Amino acid sequence: MKPGQILRRATILILTFYVVAGMASAPDRASGQDHPKSGATNAEHKYTPLSIWNACGIIPYEDYDGWLHQLGLKWNCSDGAKVYAVEDNYTSARAAEAESKARLEEKGPKPEPWRIARTDSLGDATIVEFAEPVSVGLKEDASNHWAIMWTRDRSLFLICGPDREHVIDYYQRRHSGEAKR
Repeated sequence: MKPGQILRRATILILTFYVVAGMASAPDRASGQDHPKSGATNAEHKYTPLSIWNACGIIPYEDYDGWLHQLGLKWNCSDGAKVYAVEDNYTSARAAEAESKARLEEKGPKPEPWRIARTDSLGDATIVEFAEPVSVGLKEDASNHWAIMWTRDRSLFLICGPDREHVIDYYQRRHSGEAKR
């Protein structure tokens, strides 16, 4: 099997997984209830999916170690806030960790590195307050002032939102306990 075929099949598999996982973790429309993973979340926040994107990646060449592709989900909170869940996939766990470190050192992501006001820990994840709003790659006017970032296996996960409350709430509802370094 050629590398292009492997990447294409892996992308299809990953997209299928995320569509199924997103449907399973989306709000229960019949009851109007969200199913939080932790009792420490804001019961008032309910998230509904707005859109999904897949930034098609590259076909890695021999000895390449870096970014492959990105999958993102845009969620609307019941109070009107927009929250973005982004997964960047890399060729190795080392590459994902290197990108995480570069972002925290304000050297990434390229072409516009983050400007960070402060960071804090939430288990194995890092909470980031930005000195300036960041974009998640969409052409829109989102004011993402906060994020939670963590790595797992060969992926870098990022939840961005307008404030600390929303990114922590979304993380605890959907991803708490998934961060592993």
